[in-house]
Amino acid sequence: EELAEIRNNRWKIAGIIFVILLIIGLIYYLIKRYKKEGTFLKPKVFIPPHITALNKLQNLKKQKLWQKGNLKEYYSEISLIIREYTENRFEFNALELPTSEILSDLKKLKIDIILIEKLEFILRKADNIKYAKGLPLEEDNKEIMKESVSFITKSKIENNETNK
Repeated sequence: EELAEIRNNRWKIAGIIFVILLIIGLIYYLIKRYKKEGTFLKPKVFIPPHITALNKLQNLKKQKLWQKGNLKEYYSEISLIIREYTENRFEFNALELPTSEILSDLKKLKIDIILIEKLEFILRKADNIKYAKGLPLEEDNKEIMKESVSFITKSKIENNETNK
């Protein structure tokens, strides 16, 4: 009996040692992985949606697409930037929705009607140009950029809202 008990104890000890080695190996692997990815040491930086969108609009302005005659590309880019911003700011899938549904969803969220009207102006103008339903005047090209910036700055999340 003592011999059987000693054998049982050996297996228990071997099992405990195996589990300890397994845990040590897992910890080693995780530390290596996190150090490699950098996520272990560096926190992620959150960039507010309005900052990202305003930067993209600024870059678009620098490209001077409409001045070069690339009107569809200019309006498509504005539409994409505004839709991405709307999606990130108001947290619904604006990229996949037609303009009418975006506006409807914002009304359901009880967003200020003036903001909704600004957005409608931007998206409808962009839709018309993208789908060859008109040619804009030079003033239209400037105005859509101005209205895009205005929409973003007036609808951005204020600092006190982010703490809610």
